[in-house]
Amino acid sequence: LQVDIMDGLELSLGATQFLEWLKPIVPRTFMITDGPEEYALPIFDQLGHPMVFCNFFEADDEGFMKRLITRLKGQKLKTVQELQRLNFRIMAVGNSFNDIDMLHAAEKGVLYRPSEAIKKEHPEIPVVNNYDELKEHIRQIVADKVEPQSKKQKTG
Repeated sequence: LQVDIMDGLELSLGATQFLEWLKPIVPRTFMITDGPEEYALPIFDQLGHPMVFCNFFEADDEGFMKRLITRLKGQKLKTVQELQRLNFRIMAVGNSFNDIDMLHAAEKGVLYRPSEAIKKEHPEIPVVNNYDELKEHIRQIVADKVEPQSKKQKTG
């Protein structure tokens, strides 16, 4: 008996609409997941194929999963660092402990619907609980970015 567990996966309500809203505001959006590409492909289809960095499974001769291949150890943090090296400013969104290094490295990091344990251990990272709050958070970051430098500096 072979069961395709991925057929039933669906995006959280509002995810596709959120990414559509985001496109004109933040035209370069990358997704980084520690999950395997094979599990994520159906989600990519639903999201309109954004740029996604994943791990992947190695299959045996019969096509069964043999092991998970990690594309790059610490890929979330390293991806942020490399994009910054290319002069990109990074706004990162994460929801779990394995996102913390990435969120700290980004110019702006935010936790999206994190567990109570994460919120307690990392009170320094802003938290949003739904897409509307995330949109407002992003609007504020973008507004701060375009504010003239002279308004940000104190005059002596």
